[in-house]
Amino acid sequence: MSSGNRSVAFLHHLRWLAAVAVAVSHIRQNLIAGNEQEAHHGILTAVVFSVSDFGGAAVMVFFVLSGFLVGGKAMDLFQSSSVAREWPHFLIDRFSRTFVVLWPALVLAGGAVLFLRVIAPDAPFMTSAHWGPALYRPINGDISVQSWLGAAALVNGLASPMLQINGPLWSLAFEWFYYMAALALILGIRGVSSTGAVAIMVYAVILLGLGLIFNSDMIVWTLVWIMGVASRFVFDRGVLRGSWLKIGSLAVLVIVLVKNHIDHGVSNLLIGLATAFVIANRDWASWKMGASWGEKLAGFSYSFYLTHFPITVAILGLLYRCGITAQRLPLNGVSLAIMLLTLASAVAAARVFALVTEDRTRVVRNFLLRRFKLDTPSPGALSSDHQGYAVRSE
Repeated sequence: MSSGNRSVAFLHHLRWLAAVAVAVSHIRQNLIAGNEQEAHHGILTAVVFSVSDFGGAAVMVFFVLSGFLVGGKAMDLFQSSSVAREWPHFLIDRFSRTFVVLWPALVLAGGAVLFLRVIAPDAPFMTSAHWGPALYRPINGDISVQSWLGAAALVNGLASPMLQINGPLWSLAFEWFYYMAALALILGIRGVSSTGAVAIMVYAVILLGLGLIFNSDMIVWTLVWIMGVASRFVFDRGVLRGSWLKIGSLAVLVIVLVKNHIDHGVSNLLIGLATAFVIANRDWASWKMGASWGEKLAGFSYSFYLTHFPITVAILGLLYRCGITAQRLPLNGVSLAIMLLTLASAVAAARVFALVTEDRTRVVRNFLLRRFKLDTPSPGALSSDHQGYAVRSE
């Protein structure tokens, strides 16, 4: 979303920080032995295990951001006087932003599996279900055609098993349901009854049914997404303003996250509520600190989110081939250096990956708009990226 002609810098920073939190969590879990709930001693262990313990909470932040921004676009569509004409734009925007990156990421993940089967076929993470909390099933199990097709259609975890080589895809399947459910609800309430609209409504009902049967978390965490929609409603009306309220809401979010780190007893709903309270403050529209580099980092955060896991596991295979990771490493200076180099490699690879995928979304979107004879947005128009956040059309 934007304020005037400017995107909200704070949301850029929140997005890339959340992506890094997820990646750091997975990299640490895959490389370094230990559990966040164990008692660790020493400054190094305390810092590393604390910093790498916010991956799960970061996904809730993503859901709230998505509700705030994609949900905000849905609210705009609902209030439009020409829903019947404009809803395909919403669908094409969501489709192009999601699948232009997803499908190449699945090709990358498939390549990682083949690479690992060549260089490290007997590695414990290839054959065992007990490598660590992020690799909790053997990668050699990723041979089901159903799993790959399900991931490509974003019904993984619902109508097909999850792929171990790219575990973070479960959250994207949830997001896709939120998009389709919001669109279907708008079409139903506004009485749009074209063939395409009815197909979307039936599709959303099918996804809802699959969630109810196979993964109820998708339904429960819909509330987190709705919190983001509500925060956008509040933001647009300028209900929450003031520096003290902004600082106070940030303090509440930090307290909630720290509490969750200490005892993992905080519900995801509370994390979502605290995040929504923070971003609902209208004063963020005028916050410009680090706007330029924040936008650049956020610009490939979706690519980073979808590629860091297979890249990390491929590096794990190389380390195994070199005789380094027959098991997860103890935390020390060497393993920390490996962790940081792995993170840097994943960031660099994601930036390159984004050059040929995420940065090309506009081309695909405009092709689809022309293909279906819809109006093509002007070059200066604002459009949302995958997590819903306003950027200039790329």
